[in-house]
Amino acid sequence: MSLTIFVCIVVVAVVAIILFRNLQLQKRRRQQEAAWFAATLKDRSGTFLPDENRGPVRARPVLLDAAEARLLAALAAAFPKMAVFCHVGFARILVLSPDARELAAFTADFLICKQSDAGIAPTAAIELDNPGARPDENRQNAFTQKQRALAEAGIPLLRYAAAAPPDVEALRRDVANAIVAQSRAAKTAGKRT
Repeated sequence: MSLTIFVCIVVVAVVAIILFRNLQLQKRRRQQEAAWFAATLKDRSGTFLPDENRGPVRARPVLLDAAEARLLAALAAAFPKMAVFCHVGFARILVLSPDARELAAFTADFLICKQSDAGIAPTAAIELDNPGARPDENRQNAFTQKQRALAEAGIPLLRYAAAAPPDVEALRRDVANAIVAQSRAAKTAGKRT
């Protein structure tokens, strides 16, 4: 009888140790996940949001930074009869073949669209380089890929530095010139085929 009691006590102790160890591992995982999640809850200025705003789902504190907001206002003023959208995924702009699916990860910072009874169609895209971003080969390659894909679809892509954004007149001129150049390039390519 005492042997069975001893075995039961040992089994209970082993189970208790295993449960305690699992609880410790779960606690450590939760702490790691909370640290990772807290790091993702920084706003664009790098400061943490208050604890009461933390949860699995929340609104972004800033959708556009100051430079993006200024460019959006300038685009709206430059093209009052056009629709201007921000952060539009390429999968919404382009019809992608299965072998071009990697382009779906790209976004256009701004998309200028013409409106008609038939709907809204893209006219030009704009990329805004962040002021703190250093020019590097990966960023340039991504821009080149974006530019090629959009050009193939007949949509010019313009690039501006956030530190020196264009004024309303420059935007009108640049976009008009880009659309004309894109149209000429398309006509030239059509004559070659």
